[in-house]
Amino acid sequence: MTVGAGILDTCCLINLFASGKGSDILQATQHKWYVPAVVMGESLFLRGEDSQGQATREPLDLASIVSSGVIEIAEARNEAENDLFVTLAQSLDDGEAMALAIAGFRSWVLATDDRRARNCASRLDVQVITTPEMISLWYERAGASKEAVAELIARIERLARFFPAKDAPLAEWWGKLRRMAL
Repeated sequence: MTVGAGILDTCCLINLFASGKGSDILQATQHKWYVPAVVMGESLFLRGEDSQGQATREPLDLASIVSSGVIEIAEARNEAENDLFVTLAQSLDDGEAMALAIAGFRSWVLATDDRRARNCASRLDVQVITTPEMISLWYERAGASKEAVAELIARIERLARFFPAKDAPLAEWWGKLRRMAL
């Protein structure tokens, strides 16, 4: 049962799909998820590793994720959304600005880990969900083991280079599980 709609910014999109469980995590939130077209253009690669442990760049196949129905593309649909985007883009990256502009006008949840975007969302009264919060929902609803979550967190940190800020929601929970993977 879908309880609402949400929109992903670039960092959350990359984090979730770096986990190897992006579709499952998004479904566990029970929202219908959207991605601005500008985010699609920013989310081209994930970091990877070859058999010798050397860093590689792996294409992120967003076209197949969209065609599977897990996410849909969202565009600004009126002048007001575009105007808010332009205003927000003065202090945020384009992906975060467009996602927040759309979330603000459509009363959608914004998925972001960006501190500035979270602060702007708070001023606009937009509900925010972060990568750790989405993973926590997946953990609870999918009945995943702590070991599986620890491996998923390690994968996100390695492939997306994401570490929640110390003051971010569930940062302490993330850190405890992260230590399990070490």
